[in-house]
Amino acid sequence: MLMACVLTAAAVAEEEARVSGDYRYLLRPDGTAEIVGYSGEETAIRIPEMLDGHWVTALGDRAFAEAACSSVSIPLSVTEVGVNPFYNCEELLSIDVAEGHPTLATADLVLFSLPDRRLVSYPAGLQLTSYALPSGLREIGADAFAWCAFLESVRLCDTLEIVGDGAFNMCASLSAVTLPNSVRTLGESAFASSGLRQVTLPAGLEALPDRVFYGCGELNALSLPATVREIGDEALGFTMIEALSIPAGVESIGINPFVGCDELIRLEVDGANPRFRMDGPLLIEPETGRVITCLTRTVGALRVPEGIAEIGDWALYGCSELTEIALPGSLRRIGAGGLNACMACLSLELPEGLTELGDLALADCFLLERVMLPASLTQLGEGVLEGCEALTAVIVTPGSAAEQYGRTNGLPVTASP
Repeated sequence: MLMACVLTAAAVAEEEARVSGDYRYLLRPDGTAEIVGYSGEETAIRIPEMLDGHWVTALGDRAFAEAACSSVSIPLSVTEVGVNPFYNCEELLSIDVAEGHPTLATADLVLFSLPDRRLVSYPAGLQLTSYALPSGLREIGADAFAWCAFLESVRLCDTLEIVGDGAFNMCASLSAVTLPNSVRTLGESAFASSGLRQVTLPAGLEALPDRVFYGCGELNALSLPATVREIGDEALGFTMIEALSIPAGVESIGINPFVGCDELIRLEVDGANPRFRMDGPLLIEPETGRVITCLTRTVGALRVPEGIAEIGDWALYGCSELTEIALPGSLRRIGAGGLNACMACLSLELPEGLTELGDLALADCFLLERVMLPASLTQLGEGVLEGCEALTAVIVTPGSAAEQYGRTNGLPVTASP
């Protein structure tokens, strides 16, 4: 429902946008214009002060994204800028602001918003390998350094409090970062798909947000401060983390933070943590009966303990050396991708009482030949058995939702006696 609302709002905004030459803009309540898109091919963009008789006062989120410009000049009329308007402008080398501007400034070709002490945009085309933030800066804005391919190191000032969503996303050369203790907030995907090999987190950090280090394929070690209370969805997904200790104060863990972490061989939970514990290779939340993750290098047979009600989204993803998975009678849900890519498993019996299989729940189990779907299943998502190329028998109860699903999706359905 939330996604539908977001899409509807975006569609409405698109419908309301006006076009003037190469610019798309929205009329604001005060009659001024906010540029929300650019279709031109100018290498030197001089943002106009007026469009169709309306003063241009704002640049919207990613308004000039992927433009083939090398320089941008911002007039006095523009007083507000959203999320990096020059996102992924690969050839952008400089941003210039009109002299005497009251709310915007540039220093070393980088754009800043003065009222909120925010770094807005670091030109993605700059071939500098290092950068030092100016003292007094409070925030690195969302997407501010995204796609800066040449940046290898950044020195952060001790006044910094916020690193925004996607701030260093896709910075492929960025190898190390030390976050000062002044930082209290990291945004979602702040360092996702970057080249980080070493990260020092600030003392006092309370949340490791969704996908914050997702896809950092060189990152193999991380120490969480004792103050961390929340670990978000896929926070460390597809990194090379080898070992991690979850502090006693962690109260919330989202969708498998370690999805795709093939090198993770040691995962510990502080013994004083009341909410989470390890059960063999499984990280579980006993109060909700949820399996959060399984160490992907687990070999042979896995017995999920009785009392478990849910295999969480992507919890056992990529456990490619499991030859047998025994599931408990207490199980009620296998989430999206819950047993995805368990490639050594030949046969799987899902227990009676299970009611839900999420999207791609058993997909890409390439060697799976036989699966038994119980009559209790009422919710089956999309692509539940997609990519299971060796599958020869999907055993179902006649008249069940599982039988209907199997026949609708062209699966090799076999009725149970």
